[in-house]
Amino acid sequence: MMQVKLSFINPELREAPYTIITVRTEMRKRDKPSFDLNPLKNHTLTQSLLGALLLAPIILIFEEQNLLIVASLGSTIFVVLAIPSSKSARARNVLSGHFIGLSVGSISSLITIPIMPAVIAVGITMSLMIITRTAHAPATGTALALSGSTIISFQLASGFLIVLALIAIIHQVGKPYLRDLV
Repeated sequence: MMQVKLSFINPELREAPYTIITVRTEMRKRDKPSFDLNPLKNHTLTQSLLGALLLAPIILIFEEQNLLIVASLGSTIFVVLAIPSSKSARARNVLSGHFIGLSVGSISSLITIPIMPAVIAVGITMSLMIITRTAHAPATGTALALSGSTIISFQLASGFLIVLALIAIIHQVGKPYLRDLV
């Protein structure tokens, strides 16, 4: 608590020319600045390095030709490691959301009308994730990436799901240590 003096003259009051009022200045937990100069204190450096280490082998596995898929996996890593307590970071949402995106994106790639595969893939993926309560925003990126692919191999799909399973396992194992950074 802090006291602030406000000076004013009131002819009706024959008291002192100022009144003391108490102003509440305590910061609530949500008002605290989210940026801390000590990155080890709030796990920022540790969780960011873990994310980078997870992404490095993914880039090697999927190589340059599948950078859109790598982008959706990078977004998933961010959600899982930076906001681990969110519903979107749950293993169920990560795996189911990307499976829906993978399936819908692959099927929509068969449509030959320009632009339509991407539009349909994103729309249907969003709808199915909402209906199944497995919302995971990066999964729409997966659908979008695969809607433009002409060849979707079994190796790509299985490798993608294995990587997602590893991300989900790391999230589950690391739950006691991971903190919300955002």
